[in-house]
Amino acid sequence: MPPSHNRPTTAVVGGVVSKLAPSAVQLVLLLLVARRAGLDDVGRLALASAVAFLCGNLAEVGTMTSLSLPKAYFGVASPPLRATRGVRWAGALGGTLLYAVLWAAGLGSHETVFLAALALPALLALSFGYAGALNATGALGLEGAISLVESGLMVGLAFAFFPVMSPVAAALVALSVGRAAGTVARAVAVRTRPRSDEARIEGALRSQLGFLATSAAIVVEGQADVVVLGFLGGTFALLGVYAPLIRTCYATFLIAEGLTLAMYSFDEGGLRRWRARGLAVGVVAAVAFGLLAEPLLEWVLDRTLHDLTWPVVLLALLIPVRFYGYVLGVDLVRAGQQAARIPALLVATVVLVGGAIAGWQTGSLTWLSSFRLASEFAIAGGFLLAVRRLRT
Repeated sequence: MPPSHNRPTTAVVGGVVSKLAPSAVQLVLLLLVARRAGLDDVGRLALASAVAFLCGNLAEVGTMTSLSLPKAYFGVASPPLRATRGVRWAGALGGTLLYAVLWAAGLGSHETVFLAALALPALLALSFGYAGALNATGALGLEGAISLVESGLMVGLAFAFFPVMSPVAAALVALSVGRAAGTVARAVAVRTRPRSDEARIEGALRSQLGFLATSAAIVVEGQADVVVLGFLGGTFALLGVYAPLIRTCYATFLIAEGLTLAMYSFDEGGLRRWRARGLAVGVVAAVAFGLLAEPLLEWVLDRTLHDLTWPVVLLALLIPVRFYGYVLGVDLVRAGQQAARIPALLVATVVLVGGAIAGWQTGSLTWLSSFRLASEFAIAGGFLLAVRRLRT
């Protein structure tokens, strides 16, 4: 089997697991913190992990995608880890620095517990790049296995740290230490896979900087409302409900991300089959979320929640829209037109910022969910226009 191609089933399973496992761990940690502390601490953990992942995804500067498709973006058959080492490490350090700047600017009201996640963005950025290299060499299944072991380690570490530090700090340190172990495991794994040993590839830095704008637009849009709420006073309790609800909804999006990650290396026949399957999965996921979100959230937070009907319905409607957007995005990325996604993402970000302000002023989950649904329609509509231009 050529190193640039994954077996479709193994690739899909590995891609989905690699996306779902970290989100599942964070949901478990939210549950554990809810059992040991109050709703405000759940909000603190949700905010810190969301911002750490935002900074980590920004710091990755698109290497998960570009290293998954080395021929398309670097002109070489195998991922050029050596030629991209400088930009990957610089990006990783920049991610941690960005997290520190956001904290210094007032994120989380300057509470020192948020500094427990300071190293997490850098570790995330490096591990995402290694995951892309594994994908390019037909080892996305191995990436899924590493994610599973890494996730189990994080939960175990949290239990070990709970007796010696606060619940929020224990969870954040567990996330960081577990991700450090996973990053090392991925670095070792890629050494056994085909890779380009060229020290320099013409245009490699320019290619990654081109990805930076797109990655920034995607990542900021995904967390814009949560981050804005993190800078506004008195929002920890609101975040304690909204962030887990969004995380539960986003768990279904991660299935779409895993599918699209696998689709990058499919031939045209496989791509056509998985497009239709991906949309079908989105509809099923929406129904499942609509039925299970409220009881699951009440179980996680260990309390009865009121006025969740409309937020759950709105977010359920959002899921197939997001899946459709991901399917459209695959065509743009495979064509090297990732920047064509930026206008729609910028519009969606503005919508989410407005939603965060409305939600803060009203304390309403319904307003937050309404604006998030509107943002997804903006993305899907913008991607559709971009794909139509690509095909004409």
